[in-house]
Amino acid sequence: MTVAVWMFAAALLFQAATGKDPRPLPDPRPFFDAVRANLTRSQDEQNRFAYKERRTELDFNPFGHLGTGETRVIGVTPIEGGAAIMRQLLERDGKPVTNSPATRREVRAFANRGGPVLGRDDAR
Repeated sequence: MTVAVWMFAAALLFQAATGKDPRPLPDPRPFFDAVRANLTRSQDEQNRFAYKERRTELDFNPFGHLGTGETRVIGVTPIEGGAAIMRQLLERDGKPVTNSPATRREVRAFANRGGPVLGRDDAR
């Protein structure tokens, strides 16, 4: 046998011998609370900046394989202190779009910002 096979077998034996860790896992609740706080902060900060959003449509072809469709670039600009945003189509499939209308979209206020991220009890 080659040296690589022997090293692979030794690595597997070492992993099997040291795979059990007697320490319990830490409590996930503080981690999830910190993630929620960071997500809330980042979403609040996002309303202060303009950005370009690139979207590519995904679809299945007749043979069941995943394919890509149209790609759009949309300019997003916050207005009125982040209470609303203006969205305007800038490009479609890499070609500039001229005279596209800007649409206004109100930013929704979340009533329950401290709720679960995944929609279930995280600790279980």
